[in-house]
Amino acid sequence: MKILMLADPNEPHVIKWANAFEKKGLEVVLFSFNPGDRSLYPPESGITFYHCGMDAGLINGRPGSLAKLQYLKVLPRLRKVIRHHRPDLLHAHYAAGYGLTGALSGFRPFVVSAWGSDVIHFPTISPLHRMMMRFVLRKADAVLSTSRFMAGYIKELAQISARITPFGVDTGMFYNQQESGSFQAGQNGSSLADDQVLTIGTVKKMKPEYNLTDLLEAFYLLRQMVGGKPLRLLLVGDGPERQRLEQRVKDMGLSDCVHFTGYIPWPDTPAYHNMIDIYANVSLAESFGVSVLEASACSRPVVAPDLGGMREVVRHDHTGYLVTPADSKATARALYRLVGDSPLRHEMGQAGRRWVRTHYSMEASTEKMLSIYREMTR
Repeated sequence: MKILMLADPNEPHVIKWANAFEKKGLEVVLFSFNPGDRSLYPPESGITFYHCGMDAGLINGRPGSLAKLQYLKVLPRLRKVIRHHRPDLLHAHYAAGYGLTGALSGFRPFVVSAWGSDVIHFPTISPLHRMMMRFVLRKADAVLSTSRFMAGYIKELAQISARITPFGVDTGMFYNQQESGSFQAGQNGSSLADDQVLTIGTVKKMKPEYNLTDLLEAFYLLRQMVGGKPLRLLLVGDGPERQRLEQRVKDMGLSDCVHFTGYIPWPDTPAYHNMIDIYANVSLAESFGVSVLEASACSRPVVAPDLGGMREVVRHDHTGYLVTPADSKATARALYRLVGDSPLRHEMGQAGRRWVRTHYSMEASTEKMLSIYREMTR
């Protein structure tokens, strides 16, 4: 089977899907607006890459900007690639830009994967955006959603029942490296591997919707609650909020115990998950929560907001705690329970890994996707 993926080749989820499909014997062609970093793929990868050299400022610009309709200029090139490769199936990952381009290509069977903001935020920008998203979803032969929560949005928007295809986690890549004796700190993280300091952490892009100011507030309260116990907050990632967050850390007097890693390539993230003792997510909205599952796969207990897709990936009181969203005090109280109870951290961490292996393994997610592909191509 030959599949043509319309997707950002530098997105971790795209990397995982493309590599998994190739390992299963599929021929993968990846078409993108922007160039892909080939170092993110195995050297022996047989994936064929095409990109259109679109301006990075346009791609990274305001979500939903009508200037992004310039993406449609790539349609002639996409149709040429389709004629050359004659794929069995066209799959757009992210229903907005790539989804609209795929829908207008006219190729079938056409599959669309919604990722979150594309079907939750994009249609609320204006009636035109809502109309465009409804057009894309109704044009697809199959619409895929990572969670039941997001499938509800799709049903309300386009009266279509989406199929649930969660992002999978490679449990051979994400695991408790300390227990296996294979722990190695990331390139920039050797100084962070300190058994004497308990580390709260998160692996997220520093964007407003991820609400990292609340995590700083929760950490500040937690330090007051635990007295002199040595704690550290590890913020893994980069983004437009970083400068403001760094200033906030200085203003709060936390510079000695809050560490910013900056951008970390996705293949290095398991090492950073293993530097964290308790994983914390304080997002204002989450359609799924794959970083939480990656932490669970590494046998880390998690604290996350009681909203959206988090309710599907966290088992409250079992793999972690679900707390009131945007409530730094509630987050601090949940963290306090875990900080003071090492056996509980271990128990929840082990339960989290079992939960991921049973319900969210990359192998199971890949097989679910392939079964849809086989159905579509029949």
